[in-house]
Amino acid sequence: MIKKKIIIDLYARYLIQDPLCFFRTTQSEAFFRERLTSFAKSAMQEVLGRYPLSHLLSQNRSVIMEQIQEKVHLEAKKYGIDVRDVRIVRADLPKANSDAVYRRMRSDRERIAKMLRATGDEEARKIQAEADKDRSILLANAICTSEELKGEGDAKAIAIYASAYMKDPEFFEFYRSLESYRKSLNGINTTMVLTPESEFFKYLNHS
Repeated sequence: MIKKKIIIDLYARYLIQDPLCFFRTTQSEAFFRERLTSFAKSAMQEVLGRYPLSHLLSQNRSVIMEQIQEKVHLEAKKYGIDVRDVRIVRADLPKANSDAVYRRMRSDRERIAKMLRATGDEEARKIQAEADKDRSILLANAICTSEELKGEGDAKAIAIYASAYMKDPEFFEFYRSLESYRKSLNGINTTMVLTPESEFFKYLNHS
């Protein structure tokens, strides 16, 4: 495990419980504050050395503060002092370490984003391939159905024409000739070069 430095701010609340003992051992409150700072720093280093940094940002933070307070209280008691509370108000990494952590976090996020994009692209290709396959199947089925229907229609048309021809062949032939005239002479300036005796005009020339 790599150890990193962190910047800790904490404060302590205390009560002078035995004034006589306090003045005998410290002589002044300023001196005791220096001693208290030393106690707190030592206790903090000892306790924090047992935990990873992440515990300072979790519910374990209160447990850590209680352990620090207990150690500081035992030392301060020798001076007639009752330490009531010790609180950590700030826990930060030095700037150089913070930058390294942020770079690592950014690198991790970019790696995860890249992985998610790759997964998304793969899923998109699968969906596109599946859609293309479904489209091809639908088109093939539609063309097949269309050809079948067209064949059925052609067969019915042939059957109808055959039935009409069998009932009156001469009329059927006349009707087909009229259809040919309509299709051939449908333009405004239609020009045809045919002899009057052509089979095409037999019904027009027939008296």
